Amino acid sequence: MTWYPNKDNLLSIYELLNQAQEGSTKIQQGVYAELERFNEELQDFNKYLLSIFLTTDENVSLVIQELAGLTLKNNLHFDDYDEIKYLQGNLLEGLKHPERKIRRTSGSVISYLISKTNFASWDNLFPFLSELLSAEEPIFIHSSLNCLMNLLEDNSNVYENDLLESKLDLMIERTILLSHHELYEIRFLSLKCIIRMLFFMPDPLIKEFNNFLKHLIVLIEKEEKSIMVQAIAQCVNILISLHFSRVSFLIEEHLIPWMLQLTSNDEEELSLEGCRFWACFREIKEARKLLVPKLEELVPILLEKMIYTQQELIERDKWIEDEMQEGEWTIRKASAISLETIASVCPNETLIILMPLIVPPLQKVNEINIYENDQEWLTIEVSILALGYIAPYCLNNITQYLDEIVPYLVKLVLPLNNNENIGNNNSRSNSTNNKDDEDEDEKKNLLKSVTFWSLSGYSSWIILNENQEYFEFIVQSLIDTMKLDNDILQISSCSALSKLIQEDISKFSELVTPILNIIADLIPKFESEPLFQLYNVIGILIENFNQEIINDENNQKFIEPLIKKWNSFSKEIDPDLIPLIDLFTAIVFNLGNCFLPFAEICFENSINLIDYILSNHIKLIEKHQQRSNNRNRNRNRNRNRNRNSNSNRNSNRNKNNLIDNDERETEERNVKIENSDLQYAIYSFGFISNLIVAIQDKIKPLITNSNFLKLMVFSMNDHNTQLKRITFEIVANLSIYTFDVLNENIEEYLSILIQNLDHSFLYLFENSTWALGEIFLRYQKDLGSLPEEILQKMIQIFQTKILNTRIASSVASLISRLALSFTDLVSNNMHLFANYWLAAISSLEDISEKQLSYNALLTLINANPDSFPDYFLNFCYVIVNFPEMDKELAQSFLNILNEYKKSLANDWQSLYEKMPKNLQIELKNQFNFC
Repeated sequence: MTWYPNKDNLLSIYELLNQAQEGSTKIQQGVYAELERFNEELQDFNKYLLSIFLTTDENVSLVIQELAGLTLKNNLHFDDYDEIKYLQGNLLEGLKHPERKIRRTSGSVISYLISKTNFASWDNLFPFLSELLSAEEPIFIHSSLNCLMNLLEDNSNVYENDLLESKLDLMIERTILLSHHELYEIRFLSLKCIIRMLFFMPDPLIKEFNNFLKHLIVLIEKEEKSIMVQAIAQCVNILISLHFSRVSFLIEEHLIPWMLQLTSNDEEELSLEGCRFWACFREIKEARKLLVPKLEELVPILLEKMIYTQQELIERDKWIEDEMQEGEWTIRKASAISLETIASVCPNETLIILMPLIVPPLQKVNEINIYENDQEWLTIEVSILALGYIAPYCLNNITQYLDEIVPYLVKLVLPLNNNENIGNNNSRSNSTNNKDDEDEDEKKNLLKSVTFWSLSGYSSWIILNENQEYFEFIVQSLIDTMKLDNDILQISSCSALSKLIQEDISKFSELVTPILNIIADLIPKFESEPLFQLYNVIGILIENFNQEIINDENNQKFIEPLIKKWNSFSKEIDPDLIPLIDLFTAIVFNLGNCFLPFAEICFENSINLIDYILSNHIKLIEKHQQRSNNRNRNRNRNRNRNRNSNSNRNSNRNKNNLIDNDERETEERNVKIENSDLQYAIYSFGFISNLIVAIQDKIKPLITNSNFLKLMVFSMNDHNTQLKRITFEIVANLSIYTFDVLNENIEEYLSILIQNLDHSFLYLFENSTWALGEIFLRYQKDLGSLPEEILQKMIQIFQTKILNTRIASSVASLISRLALSFTDLVSNNMHLFANYWLAAISSLEDISEKQLSYNALLTLINANPDSFPDYFLNFCYVIVNFPEMDKELAQSFLNILNEYKKSLANDWQSLYEKMPKNLQIELKNQFNFC
């Protein structure tokens, strides 16, 4: 049935969109409130937006049209089948709209719509795109390619539907041909589409792959447009990374020479892609053969590209060392990683070429005036940077150079004397002196930072070197530098100290206390990245020196400042809070019961934060539910009006519509509310889980005097997988260490856990089976048929043909606990799962878990010895796979073996001789049984 807009509604919505362009925030708020009212009350609101968006009326503002399209995209109702079908029937025409912005936005809306539905529901999508792709008008070709690129970028399932193959054959062939179109915009889009397809490699592209490579070589040889050259380079890099075997025959003759030229190109974006090329060879077997002949030419180019650009020098506020950041991908970073790659592939050859390039600049460190010439000190800086990048791969061969190099590096990490240049040049004014001094200090700080980073790569040489002054001096310099009020130096010194400690912890056994004293003073002063690096030092110290740290004096030194830092956040949502909670989780894990003096305040902080986050989460859910209810009420009212005005409709059709509406409303009610702030609750729950393990039953008064259990149950019922997972872990730990706090609501916990016994969700399944098993071990009251139901469910999962090892381990662990608590039930069903279970417990890595499962095995055999012959051989394999078995358990298993041997009498020898020889040997060695 054709839809026509109500003119008054259409005009009102258009005027609101027009007013939305006003600069006043108050006006905009009023406009959006009115638009929201239309959205809730007007069933066809999105159809009105589409009408405005696609209009060809020249009197309608293009800005308003585009706004209508974007509003439509953000307001799609995926539960409304009629609306979606209407949009699918009309949106494609937007790709033929005379205005480029409308065509582009149409492609974006189409792609978003597909990402939330599926390709199969839109039958005419690819035929329509194919038709446009074959059109003569360039604007239609461009529109189709743009839409296709959006689809490929936003939808990873683009090739999952076999029905699309025949359409894609034609599209891919045509797209490849368009890479030589006279208009570079079309060439560019066609190549970008192919690039996206390379990640998925659909069958139609495989069929056309050789043809595509021929076109690519032509482009490499003839294309001059920069944006196209960059796209070609991106394509080549993806081919090398993902499809090396398919293009290996082109590399030596075509790709490497072209990429060498591109790497040295003066145009930044082109050079960046060239630099990236060499980093693609890290995992390629033939890399050494291909790269060695080009190193003489390549290494100097990469070294040159690693030097800071003038723009980077101007932006001195961003002088935080690249290697410590996850920021923008620069030529410097790309070329450094490429140098690292070739060092990993051919270390000796790289070192031979590199060292003559970097040693001479380092020798200039002894010169007083190196900072007066940017080129000079930057060459020194890049030499040090190169040393750091090659360290992991060239350490064995570079030792001959280190005795000469390290003294230069040590000189650069000497403490700065901020007054050393004052008065050196009387001809300059004080302001000029101050400016020049500041400029030189920044350069010194940068060199000092990169030197610390580079030296940390040679930690093993520094620690093992006969000249221990290097180690002592560098450590002292690191500690002194941590105290300086400079973010760059704080980050680099903390990072380097962490690496040194990890290299040889024994060297720091006498330094733990003084380092902790310094850290305690620095915690209140550090912020953001420097603070995170300081946390890392603390984490490494407590992990490796917990015996030295576990004393009241040391604990108070560094934990109390951390608690003050935590208290300073109050209930604020601050990204800096998560690393702190993560650190506390590590601290409590390593300190165990010694953390008890700090448990109450940290528990309260965690509960307050969880309560705050979940309260906001509940409000978000309620707000969404209210909007959904309003929208559904208005839609139902409109549908009722339509039914009343069309009373002659077929009653069966009405019934089907009602069913559809019920399903859609259920889907709407169950919609998942995404809330990124939940991570704060997840980390806080993680800390509490570790706290339970650390202080065990002493956690009970903290729990009983708070609303923790209420918050936990809410989180167990939430849709967020991570939130549920961590609370299931908490239930397991509470069951182990203070079970009685769960008694009051045990049925509710069991119900939630059982609902999550779906092995399609691995992490939830692991923790739900774990928690259930721990409860079953300790709960003394009658559970009725529940244990049998769960056992049967676990057996069904075991009988699945293809089963993840971790899932099998989780099932086995739960059955083991059931066996210890409900022995008769499990032993009577032993024939249904014995071999699966034995294989799974044999593969368990956790020793305590393995011990429990072997005890369960012993219990089941004693309960039902008649079933033992059915799985005797697998039983033998299991018991020889636990060499650390305690003597009591080992003796019990030996008794079982002897009893079985005795029961067989004369038949035993025949059975024993059929055993595999390796099993006979293991039984003899471990149990003295034969």
